[in-house]
Amino acid sequence: MNLIVIDYENVQPKTLTHLSPNEYFIVLCVGENQKLLPVVLIKSLIMFGKNCRIIECPKAGKNALDFIIVDEMARITTEYQFNALYIISKDKGFDSIIHYYLTKGRIQQAKRLDSIDDILPDSQNDNAQAATMSILASKVQNQIDKVNQISPRSLPNKSQSQFNWVNSLLKAENLTEKDINALIKMVDFSPAQSIPLKTYIDKAKAKLNSLEKRHHPNKLETQINWLKSFFINNGLTRSQISEIQQAIFSK
Repeated sequence: MNLIVIDYENVQPKTLTHLSPNEYFIVLCVGENQKLLPVVLIKSLIMFGKNCRIIECPKAGKNALDFIIVDEMARITTEYQFNALYIISKDKGFDSIIHYYLTKGRIQQAKRLDSIDDILPDSQNDNAQAATMSILASKVQNQIDKVNQISPRSLPNKSQSQFNWVNSLLKAENLTEKDINALIKMVDFSPAQSIPLKTYIDKAKAKLNSLEKRHHPNKLETQINWLKSFFINNGLTRSQISEIQQAIFSK
């Protein structure tokens, strides 16, 4: 069961008919001056039976309904166990309470949405979630591959360090612990095998031999710069470049 809390002062959905009463618990929070609700909305609320509550703000005032919403969320999430929480409001002030709920583990999934139409049926939501996870896993793997090119040994090799690494990389995504652990299983943290220096030497020699001799660099500085340019994407250190230079150009 998923919990939907609607800030009706901020967002006024016309109907909830696209949502299943077996999947969602609706809490409609109305302001002190909102005495009348549309018939179409009321009819769609009736479908949810006991899985629906209408909370009225008893007194008008700045942010009065917001405080009522926060209090009701705390009350109902203690009373029932929910898989996910959705706050329907354009008020970004609710983002902080969502972050708090997630960090405290009060709920596994939570987000604020501008419209009730942003909530998809579970089957579509699962597909969208899978697609999102695939995109995030690709982003993580790309970063791992970049580190692997430069310094394979710096990749995290313990579970907690991998968790912290992914969490830091995707901090803006506000992922749950479950999502991060799932992503870790989707990527490969194995450090790249070190390529023997001789492989680079042979590669540079082959390239050099393909050039006319008049194009060969003949000074130390130009030789180093030529090698740096040739191996620009291999993440070689200055000392490695120097060793290759000595192996190729020293007589």
